[in-house]
Amino acid sequence: MLAGYLQADQAALDLAQLWSSLEPENPEPIYIAGQYFLDNGSLQSALQQSKRLLSLRASSLFLAIAAILLPLTTNTYHNSHSNTPSC
Repeated sequence: MLAGYLQADQAALDLAQLWSSLEPENPEPIYIAGQYFLDNGSLQSALQQSKRLLSLRASSLFLAIAAILLPLTTNTYHNSHSNTPSC
């Protein structure tokens, strides 16, 4: 069942990329592809799609990317400063 779901996601991405190649000025397939990348943890690819959206003056995925990265950077900051002795 999971494999079927993942293949459906991949098919949606393939269709979004095909759609985008046919209508490069249409932000909707770019957004769909970017959301796919976000959902699958491919933040670099999601960022690329978001830059394309921004160039089209469409809603980007930057906030969604930041929402995923913020807890990661906060934990890294706290972990790197937890061994620092206090004065």
